[in-house]
Amino acid sequence: NILRNLINQVPMPLFGNSVQAVLATLHNVIGIDLNDPRTTWYGEQFHVMSVLFPQEDLAANPLQLLIFCIAGFGVLRSRSSTIAYLYVSLIAAFCVFSGLLKWQPWHSRLLLPLFSPSTVVSWAILLEKRKLLRFAMATSASLAVLVLAFNVSRPLISYDLVYPFVKRLLTTDVDQYFNPRPYWEEPYREVSSEVAERGPAVIGIDLMDGFEYPFWVLLKQKQAGITIVPRQETSQYIFYTATAPRPYQRQHCIQAPTTGTYGCSAEL
Repeated sequence: NILRNLINQVPMPLFGNSVQAVLATLHNVIGIDLNDPRTTWYGEQFHVMSVLFPQEDLAANPLQLLIFCIAGFGVLRSRSSTIAYLYVSLIAAFCVFSGLLKWQPWHSRLLLPLFSPSTVVSWAILLEKRKLLRFAMATSASLAVLVLAFNVSRPLISYDLVYPFVKRLLTTDVDQYFNPRPYWEEPYREVSSEVAERGPAVIGIDLMDGFEYPFWVLLKQKQAGITIVPRQETSQYIFYTATAPRPYQRQHCIQAPTTGTYGCSAEL
């Protein structure tokens, strides 16, 4: 998990496949799969990112990681034991984080409480390297503007202006809700249509990744009089997502593309 969390922060446009293969080999050596459910969030697949993906759940922190690594050489010459203690503590916190939590593709967001103080510590160590810090500041500001302008959930600048080969411009809110996890769009749309056709009913939800808001929006648009409750409450039907269909007698399942997971509607 330490390796996967580190690699998640470094987009690799040229050697991504090679790095992925090396990681898979290392996992095989220790006798587990790269996406072993004991170390990986349910149904998620690890992929080396080839670009800096401008989305709040998946955006990496390559510059912050690079500055922190450079600052490591400065720690050896630092006269401040407090700075050295903080630097080592951040590394230890990262290791504890990786050991306690299963790997998830949105770990970049969860690691922000560590990246924020690591940036402050790095700058304190490299305070005499003014040119390096100015370069880092300018690069960071430029990347921030680009990520905000081309955020895939709410782009301020149309992708059609930059990528003529884009199939279509995301124009509706519902389409944009699926940008973080596009593989769920087909199952959610099909199941929501099926549920709406049944008419007013109570449906429970049990989603392995908690990605429920788009399903609420789709049902609200259809105005089908559906009441949604948590799985543990009494319901007539259930909408669930899982790595394999459950043994319900009457259900309809749609396999999500690329992930091998399922979105299913079942009668209880």
